Parts: sequence; C-alpha cells; structure tokens
Amino acid sequence: MKVRGNLWFEDRERAWFGPGRIELLEQIDRYGSIAKAAKAMGMSYKSAWEALNEMNAAESEPLVIRSTGGSGGGGTRLTPRGHEYIRIYRELQTLQQKLFDLLDRQSDSLEDLLAMGRRLTLQTSARNQWFATVESLECDAVGCRVRLNVEESFSLDAFVTHTSAQRMGLEPGTPVYALAKSGWVRLHATGPEPTIPNLLPCTVESLKEGVQQNEVHLRLPGSQPLVALLPRDSELSTLQSGEKLYASIDPQQIILAR
Repeated sequence: MKVRGNLWFEDRERAWFGPGRIELLEQIDRYGSIAKAAKAMGMSYKSAWEALNEMNAAESEPLVIRSTGGSGGGGTRLTPRGHEYIRIYRELQTLQQKLFDLLDRQSDSLEDLLAMGRRLTLQTSARNQWFATVESLECDAVGCRVRLNVEESFSLDAFVTHTSAQRMGLEPGTPVYALAKSGWVRLHATGPEPTIPNLLPCTVESLKEGVQQNEVHLRLPGSQPLVALLPRDSELSTLQSGEKLYASIDPQQIILAR
C-alpha cells in the first residue's frame, strides 16, 4: 500500500499555490518569458497570466515582475520572494516525500497506516524523539537489549524488560519511537572511551543559556536533531556553533513507544 498526495498552500481556505504554479515560476525563471513558460507547460498564456496575477495579489510583495523595452526587449523575471517560494516549497516537498517513503516502508495495511499516524501525533515531554526500526533483540535472564536503526542514519541500543518486549510485540522489523529526555544525554569533548554505549558524533547548532543549565541543540548523523542539558559550570558550557563532539545515552534511558 502506498500513500501519495500533493502539497498545496492555502489562504482563506482556498488552495492557491501548488505544484503547477511552482513549475510555472521555475519555467519563467528558465525562459524569462510568460509566453515561453506557458508553452513549455502546455497551458494558455491567459491561464499563466491569471495564475501569476493571483500569486502576486496574495503576497505583500510580488513573486514576478515584468520589464518592457531595453536592449533585451523586456521580459519577466522572478523576484527574491519568488525564488524563496520555490526553495521553501521544494524543501517541504522533500520532507513530505520522506514521510511518504517512511509510510511505504512500514505500512502494509490500513491498520499499519493508522498505527503510524498515531505515532506521528504522539506527544511526550521527551525532547528527543526518533523514528526507528528494531534490528535485533538479545535477551538474557534480566531483559532484552534492543538494537534500533534510526531512519538509516545511526544505531541505538535500548534495554527493556521481557514483559515490555512481549507487550510491545518487539521483533526485527518492528517500527518504534525512541525517546530520550534532554537531561539524560551526556556530552563528551574528545577521546571518549569507545566502550561507552550509544556513542554518537554530533555537531553543535546553538546554545541557550539558563539560570542553572544551558540547553544545547545538536545534529546527529543524517541531520537528526538532539537536545542536551549542561550545568552552567560545566567545562562544555562555552560550546560554539559548529563544534564537533560526542553524545551518549544510557540504553536503560532510551524509552520505546509504538
């Protein structure tokens, strides 16, 4: 079963900006002419002109402007705002496709889609939340160590009891949500012990100072987000954007949900 859909922007409950209009802007940027852009898309000049007028009217600044005369004989070009619309739309479209691909990989029935939808709307107090798939389980007399694949970006180990593993129906291929509170994340400057579990390279994005703690926003492999808390007196409290370091999370502090 596959999930598909188009991305539209709405204003006053009316869809006014979608894939066709994005293509129109891109063709105008390519040809510098409404007539040539309309011809390339197989649409009439009148329809293209009306679409552009509607787009310009809906914005506080125009997306395209026309010029007349001059050595080049005039033409139509995109404004910075028009280029921005293309960039934002294409980025959102990429994110939408990633969601569809995730649903395709993990949804064989309507019940699977419903379960995935519930996970997408899951709300918790844990700042760190990742979609993952169970790769393997290693169980002993105490519990099970669950190896997780986080969207083909990195692996995590979580430890759960036998009861939890059975109740959740965990087995290789099971999709789950992996959660970790920001206070459970440990940061390491350089040279951490390789035996530390769930040791992940990361890059600092920003640091927000608090009264007692600093909040550090980082990026993991695959551009996955990570948030950690640091005491104000920590030797890492002066981290700067772009710095490379390592993060680790105890497997017993990885919470699984599905």
